[in-house]
Amino acid sequence: MAPALGSSRCGDGVLPGDDDDADRDRHGPGRRGPDHAKPAPVAAAPSPPLRPTTGALKPQDIYQAAYIDFSKGSYSLAIAGFREFLRRFPEHELAGGGQYWIGESYLSLARGYTNTDQADKAEESLLQAVLEFKKVLANYPRSDKVPTALYKEALALIDLKQPQQAQARLKYLIENFPQAEETPLARERLATLTRG
Repeated sequence: MAPALGSSRCGDGVLPGDDDDADRDRHGPGRRGPDHAKPAPVAAAPSPPLRPTTGALKPQDIYQAAYIDFSKGSYSLAIAGFREFLRRFPEHELAGGGQYWIGESYLSLARGYTNTDQADKAEESLLQAVLEFKKVLANYPRSDKVPTALYKEALALIDLKQPQQAQARLKYLIENFPQAEETPLARERLATLTRG
């Protein structure tokens, strides 16, 4: 029995010659059966590279970011950044500088607390600065920041009202780093402390 005009072929609602529509009906909207496969799409242009993660950053990038935080007065961020730098790159040539800037950040925090009458926080930051400056000599004895760290440690000790310890650090600086830029300053401070 031949299908009547206007009736569907094989009972699926498709008229003769309407094969594309039949394939869409059987395989879903926008899809064709295996007999009418579309050609493979042209490869899309590669997407731009994603922003690098901290794992891809160079040591100098982390150090520089922490230094920028210090320069902007964001001392807590600077401390965190330099600590991260030291954690990841403890043997890097900038490690002594990173350790120094941690001490300098605590010293700057102490000054800020002093200016806002927060003596307890100022003292705590000064004590931490002393510890951090000591680490420069202890952990990075060849760093060019050692003389500066010794001098700044002495200044923090003076602020903590520990003149004998400050004198000892200044003497060490003068004896061991006679050509350092900080040595004349250390001599002046030492003379003031011994007179006072």
